[in-house]
Amino acid sequence: HVFDMNYESYEDIILSISNSIIIFFGDPTADYNKSIKINTTFQADEFTYGDYNRDGFFDINYIDKQKGYISTIFAKDFDSFYPEMIHKKTEGLCDVIPFFSKFVYGTAYLTKDGELHILSKVSSMTDDLQLAVAIESDLITSFDYMNNGISDIAFTDRFDGKIKFILRDAAGLPDKLFSIKLYDEAKSLIAFSNSKIVKTFFLLGVNNRLIESIEVNFEEFSFKRNQLYSKGLIQDLLVMQDSKNDPQLFILYASNKNLNLEILTEYQSKIISSYYEGLTSNWSNPLFTLSGN
Repeated sequence: HVFDMNYESYEDIILSISNSIIIFFGDPTADYNKSIKINTTFQADEFTYGDYNRDGFFDINYIDKQKGYISTIFAKDFDSFYPEMIHKKTEGLCDVIPFFSKFVYGTAYLTKDGELHILSKVSSMTDDLQLAVAIESDLITSFDYMNNGISDIAFTDRFDGKIKFILRDAAGLPDKLFSIKLYDEAKSLIAFSNSKIVKTFFLLGVNNRLIESIEVNFEEFSFKRNQLYSKGLIQDLLVMQDSKNDPQLFILYASNKNLNLEILTEYQSKIISSYYEGLTSNWSNPLFTLSGN
C-alpha cells in the first residue's frame, strides 16, 4: 500500500511482512530512511487504514484469512501505535476495505459465504448491532462509573486472559474500553463501588482458593492489584460495605470436611482476617443469602 500516513505530503509505503506491519515514511529525496515496525498477533493478509476513532491519526485494520481474526491497531500519533485490539473471529474471511458514509466511519469485511459485515464506531444502539470487543467473553457484571445511573460493563475474555471494562457516555453509548491482564482464570466476578471513580473487582479463581482483587481508578485508568488466599476451597463469596465504606469479604470455605467462615476487613491499610471454623460438617452447595428486616 502507498499512502501519506503522517500528512507530510509524501507517499509512505506500508507492507505486511510475517506477523508485522512496516511503514516506510516518505521524504523529499525518496530515501525512506525512517520506518517503524508494528508487531501483530496474527498475519495481516489484508489491511486497510483510516481515522476510525476520529482523533486525527490514521489507524490500521487487518484480517487474518486463515485463522479468521479481525484486528485494529489505533495510532497514538503519526509514528507510534497502541497495542492492537482484536475484535472478533469469523470463519471464511476473504477481504477488508475502507467503508465511509454519512453514518458509518470504519471498514467492511467480506466472507466466502457472501456475508458483508461493517466494523465502525458505535453511533446508536440497535437490535442488530454487536460489540466487537472480545473473542471468548465469559463472566460479566455491571458497575456505575460516576454513579450517574448509567450502567457500565465489566467482563472477562478467556481468549487473552483479561478483564475488560466498557464505559458509556451520557447518551448510554460505549465510549471507552480499558483492559487489565489477569493472573488466573476466574469463575465468578463481583464489582464493588469505592467511590464515583474508583471501583474494585473481585475474581474468584478456578482453583477455588485464590481471590484476585483489582481496584481501578477510571479517571486515571490506573489500578492496584492484590491476591488473597483462603485456608480452604472457597464455596461462596460475599462482598459488603463496612462502616468505613471499604469492601468487607465474607468467605465460606471447606477444610477437613467442615464448612468454615472467614471475614476479611481492611484496617490501617492491612487486611485483618477473622475465622469462624467448624460451622457444620453436614453441608452441600452452601450459598450466602441476604435478608432484610
